[in-house]
Amino acid sequence: MIEIAEYEQQNRDRQTLAALARISLRSRGRTSPREVFEAIYTELCTLFAADACFIALCDTRFPGRFSAALIYDEGSVEYEESAPYGTNTSVIISERRPLLFVDLAAESPGGALAFGNLEKRSRAWMGVPLQLGESMLGVVSLQSYTPGLYTSADLELLQLAGDVIAVAIDNASLWREQRALSERLAEQASARTSEIDTLSSIAGEMVLQTDLAALTGQALKQAINHLRFDSGTVRLLDESGTHLLLLAQQGFGDTYSDRTRAALLATSPMRLVVAENRPTIVEIGLGQTTNRDYLRDYEAMIGVPLRIRAQVIGTFSLFSRTPRIFGAHHVNFVQALADQMAIAVANARLLTERDHQVTTLSALNAVAEAAGTTLDLRTMLTRVHTALHGTLAADAFTMVIIDPERGVVLDGITIDQGQAYEYWQAQPPPPDSLTGWIIANRAPLHFDRLLTEIAQRPDLGRYIVGAQRPAESWLGVPLIGRDGLAIGVIAVQSYTAAAFSAADRVFLESVARQVSLHVQNAALFAERERQLEANARLVVAEQAARRTADTLAEVARVLSASFERRDVLDAILRELKRVIDFDSATIMLVDRRDLRIAALYNYPEVWLSGRALPLNRRSGAGLVVQNRQPVIIDDVQQSSDWIAEFGPVAVRSWMGVPLIAKGNVLGVLNIDGHTPGRFSARDATTALAFASQAAVAIENALLYEESVTRIEQELAIAQRIQSNLFPAHIPSVAGVALAARCIPARETGGDFYDCFDLATDDGQTLALMIGDASGKGIQGAMLMAVARSVMRSEAHDHISPAAVLRETNALVTQDIPKGTFVALSYATLNIPTQTLAFSSAGQLAPLLRRADGTLSYLEPPGPRLPIGIFEGLLYEQLHVRLDPGDLVLCYTDGVVEAHSPTGTLFGFERLEALVAQVPHLAPEPLIEAILMAVREFSGVMPQQDDLTLLALQIG
Repeated sequence: MIEIAEYEQQNRDRQTLAALARISLRSRGRTSPREVFEAIYTELCTLFAADACFIALCDTRFPGRFSAALIYDEGSVEYEESAPYGTNTSVIISERRPLLFVDLAAESPGGALAFGNLEKRSRAWMGVPLQLGESMLGVVSLQSYTPGLYTSADLELLQLAGDVIAVAIDNASLWREQRALSERLAEQASARTSEIDTLSSIAGEMVLQTDLAALTGQALKQAINHLRFDSGTVRLLDESGTHLLLLAQQGFGDTYSDRTRAALLATSPMRLVVAENRPTIVEIGLGQTTNRDYLRDYEAMIGVPLRIRAQVIGTFSLFSRTPRIFGAHHVNFVQALADQMAIAVANARLLTERDHQVTTLSALNAVAEAAGTTLDLRTMLTRVHTALHGTLAADAFTMVIIDPERGVVLDGITIDQGQAYEYWQAQPPPPDSLTGWIIANRAPLHFDRLLTEIAQRPDLGRYIVGAQRPAESWLGVPLIGRDGLAIGVIAVQSYTAAAFSAADRVFLESVARQVSLHVQNAALFAERERQLEANARLVVAEQAARRTADTLAEVARVLSASFERRDVLDAILRELKRVIDFDSATIMLVDRRDLRIAALYNYPEVWLSGRALPLNRRSGAGLVVQNRQPVIIDDVQQSSDWIAEFGPVAVRSWMGVPLIAKGNVLGVLNIDGHTPGRFSARDATTALAFASQAAVAIENALLYEESVTRIEQELAIAQRIQSNLFPAHIPSVAGVALAARCIPARETGGDFYDCFDLATDDGQTLALMIGDASGKGIQGAMLMAVARSVMRSEAHDHISPAAVLRETNALVTQDIPKGTFVALSYATLNIPTQTLAFSSAGQLAPLLRRADGTLSYLEPPGPRLPIGIFEGLLYEQLHVRLDPGDLVLCYTDGVVEAHSPTGTLFGFERLEALVAQVPHLAPEPLIEAILMAVREFSGVMPQQDDLTLLALQIG
């Protein structure tokens, strides 16, 4: 028996050692606590009988809590993180000793415990600490719902397993730490590589990029992307050191740039960065610690100085909308970027200064050349502005020249954003104006924030020049003459604050010295210019005479370009302005014993109605007609020949010139001036020459008007004659509804229709014809009259429509000119039989609408050429029986060929659709509906052809 017991003990020991070895092996390579716990539990199950198992690791950061715990209870598994210590596990950990309860219900103060399965209570319980040296790693416990299951030997064995488990857990922890360390090292290496790449990229941009704003914007964008920030800014200190000027921004939107272009340093979040020359970091709560509304949505920030050696020249800031934890390498990287940008700013400033010096010298040369190539002050002012354009950051330029003896402005101009404005002229500048102050003190004035700074100067007032927009920056310097007196001012202004520097002031003073010399030279030559003017006047007079002759020749051409009376009269007054300088004018034409106003220039239009000046009444115009010579009144208020009601109150001087054509005085050309003594004898000579040509144009216009009136009268007569050719009324036939309309495109047309009764052997017959003669106007009307008369005559001799067309064609072809023709249709309706006989000579096929709504075209056999082309044509006819409700519609091509504004034809399809859509309409309303549809389709297009429609319906 002893040997059997020893054998069983040895076998159990071997199993125990194997299980402990497997615990160590199964835990190897597992990194997460849960994986390690699962491997341990699997092996513990081979050593112990247990209903539940609890394995947990202590949380070194939070005493009294487990960082991870795994609970097995009768097959169910529960994994927790950050779980509190239990009653028994707390004792094991605090006292660093194992615990054994044969029966918890009897031995534990709390009695049996509820563990995984809350409906059951643990009875047998043992647990041991997981300890490695002095380090408490955790605890492992086994439980059973059966009391007395565990002994002290089991507890010793569990402690032995616990020691192995502690080693396995520590190995797994070391493995995790080693893996995490490797990943962090790889991540840091990657980050350093990316940072180096970013810095290298920005350094490369510095070499290639010449625009500082673009360079800093690109660097800012790369920094934001690399460090995963949301927004950022680059700002530079202004010359005063009181403001941070925005150089570049990303992520804040377009309005941010306008609102914060110049940020006051004293209230800026970056004030400590500048003051202490060190980075500022906020990892959380940035929006709660600042009053800047654009930062309220942001949590974190890194701000570092831009510095050259130890001097801070600006700031570089990055912002995040989420909390961030910044390591030293983050700050160092951002500072490295800022240092790169600072170098770029310094280089850019050096290049700018060099370019400024070159530009300044070039501008001074350009100013000297511009001012030295003219003696005219206004030209000089404009040229100096052109030479300075682009040298200063100015939106507006002002230059004023003063007469130092009288103190008044000789000339001045303001050019504001390309638009020229007049400056004070022929008066002293206000003494409290900026110009007045510079003149009085012979000293410069410079404002970085004009409205703010001028409010602190009681000796200066506000005068806005140019575009009536207040300036932000202003710089002005005096022009000093050889005697030390101020002879003018040059000033520039900008709508941006602090736009001009001290260097700009020095440059503008250099420009002023250059300009002063040339202004005085211009004054020296002014007297000589005045002496030369007298000689120039003679040359000008000769040139004016030559131009007048050329102008009169051109006027003759213009006046002959029209025969409309009103156009000619308006053209005379318009062209008169080219040879005589006047303020207003009228043309009065002789009307029996009166002079009547026929055209106006600069007069109220109402003067054209009802104003007549009797020729027997003494007046200046009457003298012109009587003497057939020009008359000049130097001052109408001193003349008895002036009649006030025939001139506006503003008229002070007057000149009247006769309009004579072929020896007849047609009227008077009245020329007004609003100042006395306006007209000279030379003006009268010029006006008389002009009036001679104007009179010829007026006479031609009157003759043309007379001929047009005569033609219109003849057309009216022709229209009345043609209208009489249409039937006075439509025949009334029982059981038949009949309607017709013809709308000519001109006063007279070529379309026609006719309806009349015929006496036949087989009862009452109704004759219908519709036609379209070639040509428009008088030609078409005459051809239409001939065709209608012949055809109506033949209709009484022949009952057959084909015979009527044949005989009409034979007669008409002999009488009408070659190349003309008539397209027509002729039909007869036998009333008793309701049979329609139809024949066509080139006219469009009528549309037949049956009572059931079906549509078809009536197309007779045989030739269908229009009448007047070939003499011997033999036409044929078509017979159609009409039933009650059937309708026949005849129409000319003016209906289907009507055009829309886009050039589309009305067409047969629209006509068919319209007729089909209104099957209930009788002939008269149907014709009205078609005409309305054509008008709506044509819109603004004028009628191009005659429109004729004839409709017949059986009742």
